[in-house]
Order: sequence, then C-alpha cells, then structure tokens
Amino acid sequence: MSSLSSNFRRPRSIIAVVIVTIVLLAFFSWNHEWSSAKSFAESLIPHREKRPNGVIFMLLPPSRLQQATLALKNVEDRFNRRLKYPYILFMVEGEYDEVTEVQKERIAHITEGRAKFAEVPKSQWNVPESLDQSLVEASREKIGFSHGYRAMCRWYSGQ
Repeated sequence: MSSLSSNFRRPRSIIAVVIVTIVLLAFFSWNHEWSSAKSFAESLIPHREKRPNGVIFMLLPPSRLQQATLALKNVEDRFNRRLKYPYILFMVEGEYDEVTEVQKERIAHITEGRAKFAEVPKSQWNVPESLDQSLVEASREKIGFSHGYRAMCRWYSGQ
C-alpha cells in the first residue's frame, strides 16, 4: 500500500512543480510587460497640460451643502485628484450669504482651493414675468414639481 500511495504522490508533486513554474513564468513575463503596459496606460491618462478644458459645476441650495461636500469628496477621490479640474458651485442670488466660513473652508480643503462660488441672478432663476403666473402655478401644481426643480430645469436648458 505504501508503494501505491507514493506513486500517487509523485504525479501530484510533479503537477505542483509544473503549476508553480507556470505561475512564476507568468508573473515574470507579466512584470516585464507591466512597464510597457504602464507607459501605455499613462499615455491614455491626460496630463495636466494635455487634459481637455473643462470645469465641474454644481447647482445647489445652501440646505444641500452637506450632501454636496460629500459628493465633492467622492469626485475628488475617484476622478479629479489626477486631473485637477476646477469646481464652480452655483447658488441663487442671495443664498451665498447663508454659507458659513466653516463650510467654505471644508470645501476649499477637499478641492485643494479649486472651488469657487458663483451666483445665478434671480432674473434667470425666477419665472419670466412675460409668462402668465397663474398658468405657470397651475401647471406646476398639476405636474407636481417644485418651483426649485422647475427653475433648475429652466436654468440648465438656458431658459
């Protein structure tokens, strides 16, 4: 019985040696190709001077600043830490005064000082006076969207 079990062990040990050899060869060949793959990947990632012009913007009320801060952290951690795009945080005229210094400092820290605040003029935010306000209000009630949501849609569409 011992000769029988040793016969079974021999092929197992040979198979183990073959597997280890294949793994080592694959690792060293992959490691050798890694340098060329890394340079290829780096050529795909735009460098600071090669990146497309752009900006990341958000339209938000001050009441959503906590959620916006978390979103900025996620975008910065997962996407923008290499590209360093600037941020513009839009608020309706007069709402910027509600943002505290602590919130501004937190956003500046997360974005490495690349965030700027901008105001949307009330003339662009409110329903134009040329429209019948009663019809606008009736439509809003019928559809069920808030004034803020409808204003945001108008603003994104360029009025």
